Amino acid sequence: MTSINGGIDPPRRRKGKDMIKKAGFGLIAAVLLALSSAAGALTFNDAAIDKWVGSGDKSAALVIDFGTKSFAFGYKWTGTASGWDILDAVRNSTTLTVGDDTSWGGHIVNSLSYKGFSGSYDSENWDPTSHWWEFWTSTDGAHWSSYMAGGCADFVLTDGDWTGWTFAPPYGEYDPAPVTPTVPEPSCAAVLFSMIGLVGCKRLLRRSGK
Repeated sequence: MTSINGGIDPPRRRKGKDMIKKAGFGLIAAVLLALSSAAGALTFNDAAIDKWVGSGDKSAALVIDFGTKSFAFGYKWTGTASGWDILDAVRNSTTLTVGDDTSWGGHIVNSLSYKGFSGSYDSENWDPTSHWWEFWTSTDGAHWSSYMAGGCADFVLTDGDWTGWTFAPPYGEYDPAPVTPTVPEPSCAAVLFSMIGLVGCKRLLRRSGK
């Protein structure tokens, strides 16, 4: 129904505005829900996995954070595996290069390089004022703990574990935990386009009401 001046009848215009407002509130709630879920625990499907390696009935993830960019890998195995095993398996199946110092009786990772990103230090003459590769563990890919009980080879993987490496700042300074690279959130993109559509509808209603 149109009014004499050719615009939308006022009752219908008010009803259209109310519907747009309700839809807008719903979209805002959806955005907040998506953002809150993104900030919580992650699954392997949430991570931007570069490549899965290995085979078996158990799965774990590896995150390597170079400071300016991080990469994630998936690992499958059967039986027992360690924090070193997952790193070694990724190295053997990708272009990741790993510097491994065994002079101290274990596996000390002193260099990592992947897709143009790298970090290294002299593990045999380590200076506390230099950077170093720090090993981390997590159960959800979002909340990490620095593994201080021993080297990466001492950490026994369980199904669903996450392991990580950061090129840490000098000893004693704040060392941020690994940042897991994630795939874009589809729901956020859909909500964004829907909000753009709402803006267009509101503009159409204003023009029709003139």
